[in-house]
Amino acid sequence: MLNKWQKDWPYIREVIRVTRYREELNKTKPTQTVHYYVSNRELSARKYAQYIREHWFIENKLNNVKDVAFQEDGQTKHRNPYIYSTCIDIALNITRSKGISNIKSSLYENCLDFNKFYEKFKNNL
Repeated sequence: MLNKWQKDWPYIREVIRVTRYREELNKTKPTQTVHYYVSNRELSARKYAQYIREHWFIENKLNNVKDVAFQEDGQTKHRNPYIYSTCIDIALNITRSKGISNIKSSLYENCLDFNKFYEKFKNNL
């Protein structure tokens, strides 16, 4: 792989292959997926594993909140989807800066009483 890509991407030093095994409840058969990563540095397998896990921890934490609390995947935005996603990110950042950990519950409470929402977030609006 490195020889094939060397001309187009000369800074790639290593290609990392990660095989993931996953078992889900109520599923008859486990699944296996293969992911490839590229790096411009040479690190140990332990370091790559640490960095990949940290990346997926952040990715899963953010995407799960956006899907559950804001139903982002259930709402297809055909025009300016990046603006919609950015607005969700801003709302998440403001909510987390206030120390709120249960985003979905907070959204529900705030939609029931706009005055409560306004008092809580007025300094950020």
